[in-house]
This record gives sequence, C-alpha cells and structure tokens, in this order.
Amino acid sequence: MTSQYDQDRQQAANERQAAENMDRLRLWLANNHPGLTGIASQKVFITYFGDRLFTPLNEDDFAFALQKTRTKNTPGYVPTEAEQKSELIEEICDLLKSKDGTGRDGKYSNFDLKTVRVKMQHWDIQKLTQRRDEILREQSLNRVAVPELKKLVHDAAPQFGFPVLPRTIVPRGEIQAVPLDAKYLRSLEAWELKRYVKIYGPNVNKRLAGQD
Repeated sequence: MTSQYDQDRQQAANERQAAENMDRLRLWLANNHPGLTGIASQKVFITYFGDRLFTPLNEDDFAFALQKTRTKNTPGYVPTEAEQKSELIEEICDLLKSKDGTGRDGKYSNFDLKTVRVKMQHWDIQKLTQRRDEILREQSLNRVAVPELKKLVHDAAPQFGFPVLPRTIVPRGEIQAVPLDAKYLRSLEAWELKRYVKIYGPNVNKRLAGQD
C-alpha cells in the first residue's frame, strides 16, 4: 500500500516536472512558432500530452505533438501560422470592404481590397493583429457623434496652462512618425484621448475641429 507521504512526494515531483516541461514548451514555441504562444495553444499541448507531462519532454516531442494536433479533424486543432494569417487577412478585408463593392460608402472597393490583400500577405501575425485592432477602434469611435467627442474633451480637461500639441507622433510599437491630426485623434480609444486631453487640454479640441 502506497503511503500518503509517497503520494505527496510523487505529486510534488509531477508538478515540478510538468512546470519544467511547460517552460521548455513555451520557449520552443516562442523561438519556432511565435504565433502559437497563446494560452489556447498551450492547452492543446497539455491535453495531448496528458500524463506524459510528468516525464521529461524535449523539442522532438514538441514537434511531434504539433504535427499531430494540426489535423483539422482532431479536437483542439492548432492552426498553422499561415492559417492564422489567412484568417486575420479575411477578417480585416471583411471590416474594410464596401457593402456593394464600389467604395461609394467610404470603405474599400473590391479593386482596392485586392491591392490591400496582396500587401498584407507580407505582414506577420503581430502586424496583422495590430491592424485589425486599429480598424476596430476607428470604426467604434467613428460611431461616436462629434458633440460627444467634444464633450469628452471638455470633461477631461484640467484647469491650467497646456503645452503645444505636436504635429507628429510615433505610435506605440511603431518606428515611424505619423501625423497627429484629427483623423489620428479620432482613431484613439476613449482612455487614450483622455490622456492627450489631460496633457494638452483645449489644444486637442482645436485639432479635432481643424482650427490649428
């Protein structure tokens, strides 16, 4: 009969070995498959390995598991990087496309989308994800009426002098400066716009209104 002591020691050893294996797996994914480092992907590996997580695993084991979990008929299927890119591109195109394909509603025509699609083929998953999120923010803020935007600016402004609002800015995660104009300000999330207002005050409102 196995003692409680032996059971506890075995459980502690299993937990320690599983943690070491997961650390190695995360490092291997980051170096070889950066698009699969998310929690969902890790859970697929955990389910696939089962009790084998309690014994040492190496990179060959990870590569074998990845190959097996890429079968679309397998529960917990892990998409390839190419498939993730394809899904993001389709999602972006759906967000950008004109309802009738002509572009008369201010969105992209079918012809413009072809050009955009070709360009995005050369982007990585991170850049595609950032672009999708940027479009979603812009479309969300565009649904906010101008009076509401002005009220947002007014309510957040402190009562003291403000520095001049710069003409360009380098967005987070980018290396090139972009115009800090009304279009850019309207693309910001509400909390980001409030942060600008706290720093630059009524100068933000003037830029939004095209008065400077």
